[in-house]
Amino acid sequence: MSTDAISPLLYPDLMASTDFVVSLFPVKITTEDGELSTDYYTYIYQHQKQSIWSVPFNWIRGQLKAFSELFADEEKTSGEGGKIDAFRLSEEQKKVVDFIKGNVQCSIDKKTNVISIVVQDQDPLVCASMADTVSARLQEFITRYRTNKARIDMEYYENLSRKAKLDYEDALARYGAYSDANLNIVRKETELKQTVLENEMQLKYNTYSALNTQLQAAKAKVQERTPAFTTLQCATVPLKPDGPKRMLFVLGMMLLTIFILSLYAIRDYLLKD
Repeated sequence: MSTDAISPLLYPDLMASTDFVVSLFPVKITTEDGELSTDYYTYIYQHQKQSIWSVPFNWIRGQLKAFSELFADEEKTSGEGGKIDAFRLSEEQKKVVDFIKGNVQCSIDKKTNVISIVVQDQDPLVCASMADTVSARLQEFITRYRTNKARIDMEYYENLSRKAKLDYEDALARYGAYSDANLNIVRKETELKQTVLENEMQLKYNTYSALNTQLQAAKAKVQERTPAFTTLQCATVPLKPDGPKRMLFVLGMMLLTIFILSLYAIRDYLLKD
């Protein structure tokens, strides 16, 4: 914990932001069976398996959408190809963003500041790959945020030092050329001109030396501000699915069957009376 504007407690909100989720769209993934290799956006949007009870609802939704598209000329945007504008998402992109937000979860222990990242996907290899990617993206963002001011200073001193070096080399060249051209000439005017050029060269060198010292200090500051991360538990390909719970599903279907059969039996009993 520090005086940073973005403290570790805000990392879950950061990962839930639209900009962070959209940055995951072009990530390349491969399924465990090796039959599909595409970007994460296409995988989520086009290659998700549907549950049995969602098929009729998705069919009706698809028919309504196809009907509405007859009267609306909407520009389609895919996750692969052109750059996606996180400020203005299409309807399909917004659905994918919401879906990924539900799949990628981040939590932090307030006592230890340990960050836990949980990713759920239908394919185990995709799941583990995205967990690694999300972890790397979060570390990259934190590093970029914490070193931003130091990197700006470093780039500033790099530009000044580069320009000072060119000025010094130019002054050195002019001093050397003038000295060689007037090597055997003993005149007061020549000596004065040579002294002026020598002093100018020395000033340029002093400026370059001072800026180079500040540049090295800025580079050390970047290194000082760069956080070190330790992975307590790496992402692994899961061997068993986390859901849906088969036993709960079977139990639920049994209870539903018993309820329907009971209603049917009661109905027959009342009709006979």
